[in-house]
Amino acid sequence: MRLRGGGRAAIAAACTITLASGAAPASGALPACPDRPVQRTVVGGPGQYEAVLPDAQGRLLISDLRGGRVLRADAPGAAATPLARVSDPGGLAVDDAGDILVGTGNGPTALVPRWRLAGLLRIDAGTGATTRVARGLMMANGVARAADGTVYASSSFPGGGVDRIRPDGTVDRRWNRTDGANGLALSADGSALYAAVMLPPARVVRIDTATGQATTFARVPFPENVTGLLDGLARGADGTLYVNAFLAGQVWRIGADRTPCVLARGLAGAAGITIGADGAGFSATSVYVATWGGRVVELVDAAPAGPA
Repeated sequence: MRLRGGGRAAIAAACTITLASGAAPASGALPACPDRPVQRTVVGGPGQYEAVLPDAQGRLLISDLRGGRVLRADAPGAAATPLARVSDPGGLAVDDAGDILVGTGNGPTALVPRWRLAGLLRIDAGTGATTRVARGLMMANGVARAADGTVYASSSFPGGGVDRIRPDGTVDRRWNRTDGANGLALSADGSALYAAVMLPPARVVRIDTATGQATTFARVPFPENVTGLLDGLARGADGTLYVNAFLAGQVWRIGADRTPCVLARGLAGAAGITIGADGAGFSATSVYVATWGGRVVELVDAAPAGPA
């Protein structure tokens, strides 16, 4: 998420005020995961990386807020090359043809509903040409595409939620009204959409894609439910969820018991997160984290393959 003029800092300050006005924070309320994967930088800036996703060939796609562009990294260690210019790019998805869907207007214009400047673009994977898929979205911070072509786009601001874009381009604005919805990930069968909720109390919700109704899937203990500032979300092949705690600079893992644990630390500005896809050297058993510092960091073998 991009908040110009200190918007994100304002949310962080509000979190600090909330903490100061309540009980003293518990120490280590969120446990460390039993394993700690090796971290290595596989893509370096310059840039302010918001989202990351493998394309149809297993290369990494990256939305760069500072540069206003979508990038592609063809192999670990290779420089990321620009594919298209995009204003305030947000979440990413890939369609059946291998073309790229990217959210636009991922910024403070989302606070003024009458502007409705956010939207969804399609980038031709071969030429980089862009075409508009939808307009009038709230923010398009997180983006997830279902097998039937339905696209979901989130807004992490108060009064936000999740928009649904039907395959014909029709927008169901605020299809789901979860305030602070940020990173999105679909279940294997498409029956559930998981959303990381940025605003306190931080949590992960499960949204029924048939009804749009949300229920809490994973709770986060205090103080992390106030200070975590959840951002990107990814689902592994075995159903495990991985979520970035932007403010904490951490990655949390949520397994079958629905209890978060800290998988990785020291990732300042952790925003986007994805599982790799074999084909270009970005392993399908590793987790990749995009940061506002212009890095993509691999958590080596942190997402073992398994039944969905």
